[in-house]
Amino acid sequence: MGDAASLRLETDLSYPQYDKMLFCLSMIPETSIRFEFEVDGKIYKHDEVFWGTGSRLEICIPAPKGHICAIYMIISTKYKFEQMLSLSWFGLQNSSLVKQLQTSIQKYDSSWTGLIKPLDNWEDIHFQVGLLFNETDLEKLREKRLYPGWSDHYRYLEEKATIYMNRHPEADLTAFLPTDDRRYIRESENDRTPYHFEALVLGFVGIINDDKQMMQHALRYLMSMLHTENWVQSAEQKLTGSTWSTRCFMEEMTTTSVVLLADWYAFALTDRAKDLVRQCIWDKGLAIIDRDMMKHDYMHRINQGAWFCRAGILGGLYLENAWPHMGRYVNAKFGTMNKILKRYIMRDGGVDEGIGYFCMTAQAVIPALVAYARSRGKSTHRIINRYFKKADNYLSTLSSFEPGKGSVDGDCRTENFCGDIVPVLAGLFPGSICNDILHQCIQNRSIYNVTGSLINSGGLIGFVYGPDKIKVSKPIVSTFNIMPKSGFAVSARKSGTHSLRILFSGSKPNPSSHAHYDKGAFTVEADGTDVFVDRGMLQYDDPRALLAKCSRMHNVITPYLPNGSYPDQNLPEKRVCPKGSGNEQQVELTLDLAEVWKEYMSSYQRHIISDSVEKIIITDHGTLKKRGRVAFHLHSGVKFDLDAYKAVGTVNSMTFEVTAKWADEILHFEDSLSFDGRALHHLVFHSKELETFSIETTISVKRDSQPTIQMI
Repeated sequence: MGDAASLRLETDLSYPQYDKMLFCLSMIPETSIRFEFEVDGKIYKHDEVFWGTGSRLEICIPAPKGHICAIYMIISTKYKFEQMLSLSWFGLQNSSLVKQLQTSIQKYDSSWTGLIKPLDNWEDIHFQVGLLFNETDLEKLREKRLYPGWSDHYRYLEEKATIYMNRHPEADLTAFLPTDDRRYIRESENDRTPYHFEALVLGFVGIINDDKQMMQHALRYLMSMLHTENWVQSAEQKLTGSTWSTRCFMEEMTTTSVVLLADWYAFALTDRAKDLVRQCIWDKGLAIIDRDMMKHDYMHRINQGAWFCRAGILGGLYLENAWPHMGRYVNAKFGTMNKILKRYIMRDGGVDEGIGYFCMTAQAVIPALVAYARSRGKSTHRIINRYFKKADNYLSTLSSFEPGKGSVDGDCRTENFCGDIVPVLAGLFPGSICNDILHQCIQNRSIYNVTGSLINSGGLIGFVYGPDKIKVSKPIVSTFNIMPKSGFAVSARKSGTHSLRILFSGSKPNPSSHAHYDKGAFTVEADGTDVFVDRGMLQYDDPRALLAKCSRMHNVITPYLPNGSYPDQNLPEKRVCPKGSGNEQQVELTLDLAEVWKEYMSSYQRHIISDSVEKIIITDHGTLKKRGRVAFHLHSGVKFDLDAYKAVGTVNSMTFEVTAKWADEILHFEDSLSFDGRALHHLVFHSKELETFSIETTISVKRDSQPTIQMI
């Protein structure tokens, strides 16, 4: 292992009162860093070597004495391919002063006298607004706790609420909100979960169960949020003179939580507390959200803008009766959400980001849509249908044969349909296929878990609006479908007890920033086993996350450059959508990919043909702009043995053989770069040098007579 890179930072530091130097960075465990300093014209070496952790870390070392005019970071790695190291910041520390500040932190009284009414003074339960439901609905919801299917889900919510009862929210009350998103917080602040969603689970279960102790604890969470000075996660966004911003995620989620709790618990809050709620909603929440919405145009083209409108609608509706001009604000926010959702959700019902972002976006907007409909006397059914009337088309295309499970194509960190969209669509639309996966989604806890920044926020509004009766789950995958706007095509066929599903990925024009360079990629599921896979996306605090977007990390063809690298596709400016036909016996698909390879190829098409559940033929035709080589990439959880132009692997009584007679060599790599951290195998088939290519790759499967997996 040798030095891979070095970075020189020119400085002008001469502050003897600071005794420590801090570096905040992210790097993979196979990478190390050491430091040297130019001090008073001489080089001072710090001998200690620091290894990456796979996440954000802080390195604290003694600050050299004297005038520091340069800092050198020398980076070494055992990793074979290019990677990213992220230096967030570096600084000086006065360790004695830090200790003094830490011991001076104010402690808060958990009774919150003057803000939370004494228990003996609580009135009968009544809501401030009734944003999502009202006190008159509580009796019905208490009955629903016992319904088959829902009883299991509600017990799970109760278990979570019981866990949250053990937390003392005031212990985490500082100038900044607690969070377990490690991208933007100090190392000393790790392992502190956010207030917002824990508070809502406590508040929801407490008020339905009429559990006074739990209700009081939810109110302590509310007070802790209100008394957090800044609704951001760290000082990095509030340093004097800094314009650094991670955008308004924390402000939005905290505003939503504060608003709903204040709505539900109007009977337990003093007038002073309600006034404080209103002030915080605007000063710490909506004002910052509005700033970011005005500042970042891209938010109006992807899911984030619609999500951030949620707090504006809910917060505005809470303020509407107290502040005379908020009605216009709410209507404007709904208009903005409407425009963004119409751009984000394609006319075929899909999005270009995969099931994770689709479900997470729905998780954010559904409460706002429900609250707006209720406040304006509109039909909740009609307003949800406006945006999600073709959701079944998307869900069935991205679905696995296993009910409730989907493909992780498109920046996903979950393979399950998740969040409240499943129960809400099932409840409002009895004919929706969400009724066919709801039971399984309750069983695997994906209704509650959701994904991404909205993790552990689901299952509340879904419980309220979900159907009373829950059906036994069954597969929802389409036999054949092409989504002409969002760019996906699926073929899912059965032959006796055997099955084969192929998902083929294209794209809308100018896809979102979450899009991967994966156009023309395919995934294969056989007899319920994912064989050739999409890696999904890692947690964003993982320094390898951006690698998951690369073309070579998907089942695509790439150029193989003389320096040994595989370049990425460009994002398409025109629609790239599969064409073809299919039925229960066969499928034939074609995708023109010249648009995404226009820097390297003058033409390129990929064809996929399969006339049985035993064979897939992939043919790639194209012309390179400059004579060279191409590489065919395949990713699998199955280990393959290499033999000349073949790769053979066995899993679950099935033997897969990948035949590429055109290949000049086959390479094999193994890593754990995947959404669930499992080991994956990367096969690379290299061509000989060529200019025009027409190469055929065959994937065949042979099954034992007694398969281990049977599909129902």
